[in-house]
Amino acid sequence: MRIAFLTNHFPPAIDGVGDYTCHLAAALARQGQSVHIFCRRQENVDTPAGTQVHAVAADWGWRSFRQVFRQIRQVRPDWVFVQYVPYGFQKHGLPLPLVWLLFCLKIRGLRAAVVFHEFFNGNGLRSPRHAPVAAAQFLIGKSLAALADRAVVSNDAVARQLRAGKTKTVRIPVGANFFPENTVRLPRKHGPARIVSIGGGAHRNRLLADVLALLVHRYGMANCDLVLAGKAETAFANQLRSRARLLGVEKNLTITGLLNAAEMGRLLESATILLLLDTVERGIGGLAPKSGAAAAAWAFGLPLLGARGSLTEPDYFRHGHNCCLAENDAESVAQACFDLLRDEPLRNKIAQNGHDFYRQYLAWERIAEAYIKSL
Repeated sequence: MRIAFLTNHFPPAIDGVGDYTCHLAAALARQGQSVHIFCRRQENVDTPAGTQVHAVAADWGWRSFRQVFRQIRQVRPDWVFVQYVPYGFQKHGLPLPLVWLLFCLKIRGLRAAVVFHEFFNGNGLRSPRHAPVAAAQFLIGKSLAALADRAVVSNDAVARQLRAGKTKTVRIPVGANFFPENTVRLPRKHGPARIVSIGGGAHRNRLLADVLALLVHRYGMANCDLVLAGKAETAFANQLRSRARLLGVEKNLTITGLLNAAEMGRLLESATILLLLDTVERGIGGLAPKSGAAAAAWAFGLPLLGARGSLTEPDYFRHGHNCCLAENDAESVAQACFDLLRDEPLRNKIAQNGHDFYRQYLAWERIAEAYIKSL
């Protein structure tokens, strides 16, 4: 089968959806599919074995989409998968030319699927300032779903927003954005307590310094290290360091900055817990199935601890089985960390069940198989 992907950036550019596309394309190629990727022009492109990357789009304006359409017609794929994030194809989140592209594909008899990594900013409807953009995003998303032959989602929240009508909607989970090179052997052998948190925006991990201070001072874990891994906004990193200094735990906090895959892999192999503190506001948000970092925890056989919210689906994140869930406040998170760190059998149970779940559903080979099965 000949498959084409349309995505914004592609590795080595820093882009989560680009990474997703790269891993999926590589897995499909390993299974014998002919894979083409169309993306934005960039200086360097990492081309997965067995695939072809066409870096042709200059700015995702009308001219770029016309050029992409011409090249897709030359390739004549059996399916075109559009990796959709509103702001990925237009800086204001209003990619109208993408609707035109799907219409053209349809009238030319080319089958298309839209992978809705996001649909629209539903919270924007509550703000008079952002409501017009949110409403326009909703209409664009509904138009894409109506024109598509398939709609692919990773979680129930997007599926509920989408309500794709006659379009067949398929749920396929998100794989790990980092995964081990060698076979994971469980139970893991751990050294000193090390909590790793991936992410770095102010919207995530804002509680880290307070959690660390509670672990060190209240629970007596003076040797506990907390590592914020990955790219962190400079202002947020400075605020976090200042807060840690004020609480007397600066020596226990490390902020790594951007890491390559090998460096992230070594860090995760040394971790005791992976902590993900996604934003939860008035109950909305939390650990979600679209998190590649959650899948990475399970891939490495790590106990996963996350913040519970409206996006935390109980059939995916099973508290006490394949993860540990806490309320999104420093007291609850610190207590959950302490309970996991002192209870090795519980850590081993959560790690093993999470790793089994990953191998069965979230390895990229399984995800590639799910894509083919959905067609």
